[in-house]
Amino acid sequence: MKTSMKILAASLVSIALAGAAYAYIPPSNFQIAMLAKKHKGLKSLRVKTRITGPSGQVREIGYYDAATRTWKARFVDQNDREIYAFERKLGVTDSLASLLLFETNPGNIMTALKNAGIPVVLETDLAAAPDEPAKRALEKTSIGRLDHKVGWIIGEGNPSLWILKDDFVPLKLIAGGAEIRFEETKFSRDFPYARSISIYRGNDFVLKGEAMEVMTNPDLADMRAIQVSGIPAIPSSLPSDERGLIEQWVQWIR
Repeated sequence: MKTSMKILAASLVSIALAGAAYAYIPPSNFQIAMLAKKHKGLKSLRVKTRITGPSGQVREIGYYDAATRTWKARFVDQNDREIYAFERKLGVTDSLASLLLFETNPGNIMTALKNAGIPVVLETDLAAAPDEPAKRALEKTSIGRLDHKVGWIIGEGNPSLWILKDDFVPLKLIAGGAEIRFEETKFSRDFPYARSISIYRGNDFVLKGEAMEVMTNPDLADMRAIQVSGIPAIPSSLPSDERGLIEQWVQWIR
């Protein structure tokens, strides 16, 4: 009987310890700092993405130059005909998703998140708090599950940011009326990139971008060959489904 009680007590202690470990949530600014740190070794990137919506499909061949903080891409249709190209500088007219994918400065990410209503707690906020309980009360974080993955959640509902537990990569972003899911993140030479990125509006599926090829530190001659500056208007001559896919992808992801 005593042995059984000891085993039961040990089991309860183990469960309690496991539960405590599971429930621990790092401070929100630490989560963002770790996420940004994972981007620091990147010099350049090439990603070929198949973008599919409820109807229509396009492909993006995109390049990122970390030295100039520039993403430049061209889109082709299913016949490999170029139909659009654009260039965007990170930190100038960027989307939240692009910061979560590429930004190396955690302060820039935290400022953008706060501007979007996601309650990241800055060091200045913590310094102004009178004691530890007050500092903990500033955090609006929790834990949730998405497709069998555990995420730390910054914010409550809409807007909010989910970060994959222990991996410190984006899992889901809810902001500005859209939900963006970063799925199947894999590392290429220590750089993480989501192999599938989906956009939803409410319960409505908007599009999915599937990375067919991710290459770190490629030669950027092909990037320089793309003759475009800024974000031109999407040609009205394109089919409406292709125009919609390009517009949504550039607006929310790039």
